[in-house]
Amino acid sequence: MNLYQGKVTNMPRLAPLFLLLLLPFILNGRTFTDKSGREIEAEIVNYDGGDTVSIRRADGIVFDLPLERLSEKDQEFIRNYKAEATTASPEEMKKINSVLGIELFADGNLWDDSANAVAERLGWPRESQTGSQESFRIYHNPKDKILGARPHSSVLYGRDGKVDYISIIFANKGDSAGSEFDSSPSERAKAVSKAIEADGKTVARQLAQLGEPEQSTTATGRDMKERLKRWRWNGHSILLAEQEDEYIAVRIMPDKLADQRGRPERTGSSALKTTSKANVEKRSNGDVIVTEIPMVDQGPKGYCVPATLERVLRYMDIRADMYLLAMAGQTDIGGGTRVENLLQGAERYVKSAGREFERERFKVSPRSVAKYIDEGRPIIWTMYSGNDYNAIANSITKTRRNYDDADAWKGKLKEITSNMDEITPDRMAAHACLIIGYNPVTKEIAVSDSWGPSYRERWIPSDVAEAVSQGSFYLVDF
Repeated sequence: MNLYQGKVTNMPRLAPLFLLLLLPFILNGRTFTDKSGREIEAEIVNYDGGDTVSIRRADGIVFDLPLERLSEKDQEFIRNYKAEATTASPEEMKKINSVLGIELFADGNLWDDSANAVAERLGWPRESQTGSQESFRIYHNPKDKILGARPHSSVLYGRDGKVDYISIIFANKGDSAGSEFDSSPSERAKAVSKAIEADGKTVARQLAQLGEPEQSTTATGRDMKERLKRWRWNGHSILLAEQEDEYIAVRIMPDKLADQRGRPERTGSSALKTTSKANVEKRSNGDVIVTEIPMVDQGPKGYCVPATLERVLRYMDIRADMYLLAMAGQTDIGGGTRVENLLQGAERYVKSAGREFERERFKVSPRSVAKYIDEGRPIIWTMYSGNDYNAIANSITKTRRNYDDADAWKGKLKEITSNMDEITPDRMAAHACLIIGYNPVTKEIAVSDSWGPSYRERWIPSDVAEAVSQGSFYLVDF
């Protein structure tokens, strides 16, 4: 058995003289012994409680080592390592919070903290909550600073009440194309690219206080590939992600999740079908609704397509970020994405999670959407969301709350619609949202927009929906 063999995850290029100087000195190093008595000086990089440990040799090479190769004493040490690694001195936490520019850490382990408690500490408002997922998102003020640069949007994702990971977006072509770049498209593109480059340098300099990063790329496919710099601290990975001319992002996540390099976890089809079916709510007034869909607030930019897809993917238990999806969809400066471009760009990522996209065309009616809604599958719908349409949706949604009986509401709805002018689709208001429900008695459709909690569930007559429909519908399969 050779302790020097294993899966190499990083090999820095170091001059031979520097290697010689480095050999005797390893931060938090330990002498490990294999079952044949051979020794190696190394430090633990990551251990998640399983049967493999990631260690770094004195020459900087990081590799995974099965515990069974080590002595019983070293195996015991490593299995107890996780609990020890979560402790951190007040000085360490003060330093890491100072580098970040936010009071993120209250102790040495972010991953056992309540997501709500951390969000309150940061002052980030709740965006969404389902039975198993939650998110807290803030669109920052121009004067806010994180890691020395201006953040545009920050989000904390939670799973089962605990922190899952954090994403902070700096200069990007969605948020950074505001009035300060009110010029020609080419000039705006140059200004946004310059801002992205500047923020990348600023954030990298700030994180350099934590040491030299590991460098790699994500493994999510060509259209979603990012350049990554990774700093590790106490079971936490701080990732600086860059996509040229697209965005600068920092993500803070558990080491194990960072090791995936952006690849999604797979969820079995049968389990997903069972969960989705259980999410269908049938109300006494005839409403049939898909519940437990995370909300995403796209903010002031035209990110309705990537934000809507993020909602569907997270509903399907696939981690997703609208900014990364926007890149895959070749989103324009300031927003604006063709659904087909986005689905093609994200297809490999979704397939690696064991899912595929489905494309359908039909007329909007309770009957046409029922087959999908009854399975617990929200439908991405392309339509025209003009002022007249939204006025109807808001008015009907508000009025129907006063009616518990389907027949009574059906009569009132007929009275309302008989006095309505015929709606004309606003071709300048192309939009993507979700169809999440239907009512076969009143012939209504329930929709959900990525504009925050107030737009989680709105109702419209199906003939109004058909009048503003672009006719294309998209789903994620089981």
